Amino acid sequence: SMLQCLTCKSESDQCNDTHTQQCEPDKLCFSTRYKMYSSVIHMSEAGVKHACIERDQCDHLEIAGSDVLFSANVGVAHGSVFFSCCETDNCNNFTLPEPDTRPNGLKCFTCNSTSDLLCNSVISCVGNQDQCLKIK
Repeated sequence: SMLQCLTCKSESDQCNDTHTQQCEPDKLCFSTRYKMYSSVIHMSEAGVKHACIERDQCDHLEIAGSDVLFSANVGVAHGSVFFSCCETDNCNNFTLPEPDTRPNGLKCFTCNSTSDLLCNSVISCVGNQDQCLKIK
């Protein structure tokens, strides 16, 4: 059977022009929200999308029937991405959660600029940011 899903795309935080669409067989309903920010390269992007998506793309993201929120801060840039796949009619018709920006107690070393040789500035992690990572 074919699903009905909410569809819309916006390069801001809100989708105002939403429609309901009959998806092709073997597609699920999908929602995503992303925010990226970098003062170094003067980039600030945000977007929201609701759509039909191939089932194997949800499987690939390992999110069939669940939500994923990825959030990172590498000093010179930070951002978050939320994904959700679901498989009942219009199940993606919901307000996408805002990323949690409250400090959670974890602190990590970071670089202040792309030319830093020694990255020994400290940033406070927020929300679900639960580990420090090293990028080579």
